[in-house]
Amino acid sequence: MMCRRAVIDLPLRLTLTLLILSLSLPVADAALQMQERDAAMRDCGIQADALLDAATVVYFQGDGSSRHVPLTLPSSSSLTVVEGGLIMEHEGKALGTAILKNPSFPLFHEHPLSLKDGDMVELTAVEKDGIHGVMVRII
Repeated sequence: MMCRRAVIDLPLRLTLTLLILSLSLPVADAALQMQERDAAMRDCGIQADALLDAATVVYFQGDGSSRHVPLTLPSSSSLTVVEGGLIMEHEGKALGTAILKNPSFPLFHEHPLSLKDGDMVELTAVEKDGIHGVMVRII
């Protein structure tokens, strides 16, 4: 009698196990993706701060000074140069900004720049239309 009951209960147990797994796996996957995105944004923020700190040094060294900064960004992440700082993006979505600290100065660029992993960035202090700032270029 006991063996027969175990056989009858087996499909119910399997069904409940699969139901629990089907409900918990998407939640775990979403949590892992969120953690991956947060880690990428944190690493992107560190690179953005290093780039802005280098731009500040170049700016205060005066016109003509320059510095090369290599970027090591997480995959699927990029930094977009804007006048007030950098926009951090992950998988094509803007998720944060890094803004120049006081005193602020503009970041110039010749065309819209999206910096990716492995790019070597040249920062040069320049004067453009009577405004002193830092030109950002990819080498």
